[in-house]
Amino acid sequence: MKTNSRETALGGLLAIVQDEDMITIDIPNKRIHLHLSDEEIKERLSKWRRPEPKFKNGYLSIYAKLAESAAKGGIIKKD
Repeated sequence: MKTNSRETALGGLLAIVQDEDMITIDIPNKRIHLHLSDEEIKERLSKWRRPEPKFKNGYLSIYAKLAESAAKGGIIKKD
């Protein structure tokens, strides 16, 4: 599984990690492995809901809607 800085907010595997779950971080290959069965992963993902935005008004809310991930430099997205 490859991850990025928005993995949790977008509902990737990092979004479903719970306390005491076992994970393996493979830095050279840029991978994270969550040690759960496929069934458990599917169940957790089916229950996951996108979190409410922290900033709903003002400049930070606009930036949050328009900016790329920090991994891409946090620049404003191009349409």
